[in-house]
Amino acid sequence: MDSMWEFSRGLNVDPNDEWYRMYPYYEGVDKYTAIGLMWEDYMRMSQMWEEKYPDNFMLIEMNKALNDEYNQRKMLKFAGFDNPRVRLGITLNTNEKPVGDGV
Repeated sequence: MDSMWEFSRGLNVDPNDEWYRMYPYYEGVDKYTAIGLMWEDYMRMSQMWEEKYPDNFMLIEMNKALNDEYNQRKMLKFAGFDNPRVRLGITLNTNEKPVGDGV
């Protein structure tokens, strides 16, 4: 995130460039505060879309989607998989523990 942030808000000052428009601009705050504000805006918009378009947009915690059979089936059914093959404990690397909150 640091390098992309520097690229989009540091080197690139052309508001017509796609990298400039990639991240919202929060005037008068440092980078880490801006990232937090961007996350809050993202969540607020996501919740609004889920309420407005329940057949097209679904929020699900990644830990539940990857490690809980009920929620994984729910997510896959929502995505249009009628008879999904569930796989729990998904990791990025076979030496890692399953993805979880704060891990």
